[in-house]
Formats: sequence, structure tokens, C-alpha cells
Amino acid sequence: MTNDLSKHFEVKIIFLSCFTIFLSLLDVNIVNISYPVLSHIFGVTISGIAVVGMSFLFTLSLVLPLSGQISDLIGAKKSVLFGYFILISSAVLCALSSSVEQLAFFRAMQGVGAAFLSIASTSILIIYIPVQRRGSAFGYLATSGALGLMLGAPIGGMLSGYFMWQSIFLATIPASLLAMFFYYIYLPDSQEQISFKEVLKSLDFRGFLLVSVGLGSYIYAMELFIKGGGELFFNIFLVVCGFSFIFVFARYEMGIKNPLIDFKVFKNHKFSFILIANVFTIMVLSVNNFTMPFYLMQVLKLSPQYTGMMMLIFSFSYGFFSLFSGRFSDKINPYILCLFGMVLAVVSVSSFLYMIDVSSLYLSIAFLSAYGLSFALFIPPANSLALSVASKANAGSTTAIFRTTRQIASLMGIVSVGLLTNSASGKMVVSDFKNVFGIEILMSIVSMLLIIYLILKRQKDEKELCTKS
Repeated sequence: MTNDLSKHFEVKIIFLSCFTIFLSLLDVNIVNISYPVLSHIFGVTISGIAVVGMSFLFTLSLVLPLSGQISDLIGAKKSVLFGYFILISSAVLCALSSSVEQLAFFRAMQGVGAAFLSIASTSILIIYIPVQRRGSAFGYLATSGALGLMLGAPIGGMLSGYFMWQSIFLATIPASLLAMFFYYIYLPDSQEQISFKEVLKSLDFRGFLLVSVGLGSYIYAMELFIKGGGELFFNIFLVVCGFSFIFVFARYEMGIKNPLIDFKVFKNHKFSFILIANVFTIMVLSVNNFTMPFYLMQVLKLSPQYTGMMMLIFSFSYGFFSLFSGRFSDKINPYILCLFGMVLAVVSVSSFLYMIDVSSLYLSIAFLSAYGLSFALFIPPANSLALSVASKANAGSTTAIFRTTRQIASLMGIVSVGLLTNSASGKMVVSDFKNVFGIEILMSIVSMLLIIYLILKRQKDEKELCTKS
């Protein structure tokens, strides 16, 4: 009976985590698809309305490490409730905005809430779901995220087309309030009670300042690269400055008692190599998601509506197969699934690149389906493997490392596209696509080699263990 109750509780935790990820990505895509409408409403250019999106991503990236430490201090329940409170209140303020500057500021506030939700919704899986069933949980999480991405665009289009623009920001509030209610009821309180004064005393503000300057410089440099603005020397200076501050931050963190990010986790071989492999994989995913719409519209001459439907093929394939991938990773060697995923990615991109001159709609459908399957095979098992090293005490900070590197990898992927294309006019030629897909193959091979190394390392460790016993 106790085991049944435990499994029932685990189902509730997984559902709440998945629902939070679904709502977060649904909100992002509802707003993203509505930028043309918002640009018209506020009478600003595309670059003017882009500030709204970048303000959200900027604060999300900067606050992730701090939200991880706070989550470890106050517990997952208070952290997720705080995240929802910030997200909901700032959504109302976004709807009340009378200028694009106000909208950008309140959207930045939503980035803070999103950071807390991103950390807490993942860390509760580490805290409450046993390692042997965590792969399935991350599979459900991936599917929920894919579903949010799939539904966000059509819902955002309907809201911005048939209702007042304020509905774009207010749409997810009822569901968010419902999620808050269920989190409050079902999620246990932290056993360790800590006062607000103790939280402030324990927070690593110096570390936060260092990492904020470092990440801020790097992200700003990436924005300039993406937009094609700024002098090359200045952009390189910002990147060097960013990495320098992050290096100083890492050295500082290793010498204090309550670090913002516990770098001791990098001593775990499995975590470090899986994290690097995941960085390359997310870069590949970012490159492809950015490039494929250009290929579909400029080479296959599809309309924006059909292009959106085509991109749903990838999301559906990824979300559907993630369900099975997560379950299989609990029963068979998850490294093998990751390896198969990257092998399939290399084969599918290589085949598409070889036949790119054919310009076939059916080839693109097959490619997007296979590509979705390849990431479904890799991401849920890789997430489970990387985060399995986290303890209940450092679940938040470990998740922060994982999420922050994913954000940086996504930006690096988009920048790679800008550096590999020859035209600044927005028109990509076949040679540009060949360069981009070629770098996708190389990054997938690097990720594949890292997984092979981990498989061989695991076999070696098992042999040594058998020899000693």
C-alpha cells in the first residue's frame, strides 16, 4: 500500500513538473509568434520589438545560477511558488504596458520568474523521483516541452489575430494559478526552515555579480554577432571579457563555503562529459531550428503558414519518441540510446546534405522526422545521466549549471549560422546551407565521440571493479 502511495505521489510530481515546462514554452511561443502584431501596436521597428524578446532571455540566463542557489536554500516548493508569482504578476503588468520600453522591462521580470520555474520544475524530479525511474520522467518532460512549442504558435496566432493584444500575456494566467494551487497542496514543505535574513546572508552576491558581468558581456556579444552590429574587435573584446569574468567567478566559487554554483560536481567524469556532449547537441538543435525555415521558404518556396506546419513535424517526432526514449533509458544502457541518437543525427544530416540540390518536399519531411527521433533518443537519457549526479542538497545549483549551459549553447548555435553564411541580406544561398549543415555534422560527431568515450570508460571501470572483487 505504501509503495502504491509512493508511486501515486511520483505521478503527481512528474505531472506538475511537465505542466510547468509546458506552460513556460507555451508562453514563450505565444509571445514570439505575436511580435509582428506588437511591433504594429507600439509603432516600432523589428529591431525595436526584438528588445522585448532579448530582455526576457537576458534576465532568464543571468538569474538561473542565483535561482538555483535560492532553490537549494528555501526548498523547491517555495521556489516554484515564487516563480509563478513573479510570472503571473509581470504578465499582468505586460498587459498594462503603454510603451515598448515598459513591455521590455516587465517581460524581463517574467524572465526572472521563468528562471525560478525552470530550476524548480527540474530539481523536484531530482529530489522526489528515484534514479531508476528518472529517465521516464525526463522523457515526459521533453514531450511536454515539445507540446508547448507545438501549440504556442497557433494559439498565439489566434489570440493576436482575433482578440486584443493583451490576451497574449494574459492567456496562461488561469493555468498558472491552477498550477500554483496544486503545487501548494501536493509538494511537501522543506524540512529545513530558513528565515529571509538567513537566505540573504547565505546568498553569494559577489559570485552573482561576477557571473552576471561575465554572462552579460558574452550574451551581449552574441546579440551583436546575431544582428551584425558592432565592430569585430569590440565583439571579440566582449567575448574575452565575458570568459575572463566567468573564469574568475569559477576560481572564486571554489574557495567559498556557500557557492552560487558548486563546481565540485565537475569532478564527476560522467557529468562533465555528458554536459559537453549536451552543449554540442543543443548547438546543433539551435542551428537547425534557425536554418530550416529559411531553407523551406527560400529554397522550397513554401509560404510561412506551410513552413510552420513543416516545422511541427520535428516537434511532433521529438515529443512522441521522447516518451519511449525516457522509458527505455530506465531499462537499458542510456549511453547506447545517446549514441544511437547522435549516429542517426549524423546519418540524417549527411543524407540531407548529399541530396540538398534535389529540393524535395518529401526529403525535407523525412529529414525532419528522423532528426526529431535522433534528439528524442539523445536528450532525455542525457538529461537523466547528467542530473543523476545531483543530490537533494544541491539539486538547484546542479540544475542551474545544466540550464545555463543550454542557454549559452543555443546562442552559440545561432551565432554559428551568422558566421557561416555569406549574405547579410537575409537571403541564404545553397552554399550557405551546405556550410551550415556541414558544421551540424561536425558538432554531432564531436558529441558522438564524447559518448563513445564515456561508454569505453564505463566498460573499463566495470572491468577494474570485477578484477578487484
